[in-house]
Amino acid sequence: MLEALAASLTLVHRQPFVVRGTGFKAHERVVIREADVRVVVHTTALGRFVVSLGSVDRCTGGRVVAVGAAGDQAVLRLPPTACAPP
Repeated sequence: MLEALAASLTLVHRQPFVVRGTGFKAHERVVIREADVRVVVHTTALGRFVVSLGSVDRCTGGRVVAVGAAGDQAVLRLPPTACAPP
């Protein structure tokens, strides 16, 4: 028997900021939040989605949270990268 995968998020691109979600329920409504951005998507038949969130400040890092209607949740933490001082 196949076990269900835990919901997870993966960074696809930093600019534009694109995130891939996997392990969610099929055709599930998922709310994605990153700072002041809130996006609602529906997963594919395989429980996946790809979403562009615009841009993110790479110097401060941050996190993305995705919560599915069935209660599954995934968090992607973005560590800050080295930036030149102002």
